[in-house]
Amino acid sequence: MRNFFVALFRFAVNKRLLFIGPLGIGLLIISLKQMPLVGKDLMPPMDTGIVKISFETEPNSSIQHTEEVVNRMEEIIKNTAGFLSMATTVGSEPGVISFGAERTPQQGLITVHFVDRFHRKKNIWQIEDELRSKFNKIPGINYVHVYDFGATPLSTISAPIDVMIAGPDPKILNAIADKLVKRLYKVRGLKSISKSWSFSKREIHIRLNLEKIARYGLSPKQISSYVMQAFSGDKASILRVPGEDGYTIRPRFKRAYRDEIEDLVTLNIKTSKGEVPLNEFASFKTNITRTNFTRQYLSPVIDILGFRSTTAITHLQEQVNKIIKGIKLPAGYRIYQEGEIKHMKESFTRLKKSLIFALVLLYFSMVPTFKSFVHPITIMVAIPLALIGAVWGLLITGRHFCMPASMGMILLSGVVVNNSILLIDFIKNEMEQGKSRNEAIESAIKIRVRPIIMTALGTITGMLPIAAERALGLERLSPLAVVAIGGLFVSTLLTLLYVPLFFTLVEDIKRKIKSS
Repeated sequence: MRNFFVALFRFAVNKRLLFIGPLGIGLLIISLKQMPLVGKDLMPPMDTGIVKISFETEPNSSIQHTEEVVNRMEEIIKNTAGFLSMATTVGSEPGVISFGAERTPQQGLITVHFVDRFHRKKNIWQIEDELRSKFNKIPGINYVHVYDFGATPLSTISAPIDVMIAGPDPKILNAIADKLVKRLYKVRGLKSISKSWSFSKREIHIRLNLEKIARYGLSPKQISSYVMQAFSGDKASILRVPGEDGYTIRPRFKRAYRDEIEDLVTLNIKTSKGEVPLNEFASFKTNITRTNFTRQYLSPVIDILGFRSTTAITHLQEQVNKIIKGIKLPAGYRIYQEGEIKHMKESFTRLKKSLIFALVLLYFSMVPTFKSFVHPITIMVAIPLALIGAVWGLLITGRHFCMPASMGMILLSGVVVNNSILLIDFIKNEMEQGKSRNEAIESAIKIRVRPIIMTALGTITGMLPIAAERALGLERLSPLAVVAIGGLFVSTLLTLLYVPLFFTLVEDIKRKIKSS
């Protein structure tokens, strides 16, 4: 091995520009060009064994209809191989206006637990596809999202793809969103799409004749109370259960007497003059409005949410951006990206600034050690060489570049810089003892090749179980291990060749400057 690297150096030093230019820099550029193919994520996907199912039934359907749909969904889930348990939440508390992320009576969330991935034949994304296909055949479902727990790296992210449209008129927002949704179905990698609200909620507006209700000794508040008690139910009592919070009792009319607008029109209101139908002093108007009211910075907004399986977020976002560019917006309307891509860009920008600052500190920390402003640059040449192996490692294994992969690059940089320091330090010591430049380099390669390769092999061996994901949760760290293994494998070979070559190049440049 030692003789091989020495012979390779002797051959390359006579063709230095060829090895540094077309071969070295060319290989680096080609490798970096593969990054779009690798794709980027904030965090890698992980088979947690937990599936979340968010759904909405048809507009204006009752909570009972939603529960019937849920019962069918639960039967499908129970018959899925590997099922352990589930928890279901449907609708919202009656008579309560919810602020924030609460659900309407047509919406629900099911959290399903399956056995771990080592004890089932299908991975979590195959199970999701199977469930999604079966759920879409259930009549009465408006949309259904089936995604793995941790599909978004932050709880503040509603969905991997979140296109938010802002503008003054909700009806125009809804029209733009409908147009965008149709186009987003063409995006490869998106499994399901939905809007945060739609113009489909039916409301009945009651206009009271204040003069007439005054004659009967009533107030608008009293009439509102009568209507709510009959149709929604009002809190009458609490059934106390030992060890529990208890159950609220809400008496109301039977469904047969509160399903039609005629039931509201003919509702008898108690007055001082006896029972009087509501239409005696009220008029009625049916109105279609939004299912939810969402605002951002005091402006109405609508979000289009898209869920994926394991496709890189950058691959999805490239397609989404092309679609958005083809949509002409009226004056006063804007489109924002609020999904994972926004937070990923912010995180990688902060990381990039930190890495640049770290490299500057590394450079200036080596300047007094080597008493040179040039040789620290020679040592740091090994860092971009490590990128070559890291990129190809991710591409071959099908991993995406993400935060753990960035941590792997930091780990990798430390190892290769340490190897370069040992190599350059040994070369300088040999030259100070009177050896020629090339003799010193050959001697350094012979002596340092074994510890450098042993360091790389030891690290690679330790990283193999992580890269192979041989334990639960290692999917999150797998890109880190892949980057370390690929980078060390390539950079170890290239460091023993290119760091000495750059050293000779720097020494020749210094000699020419001094002679001139």
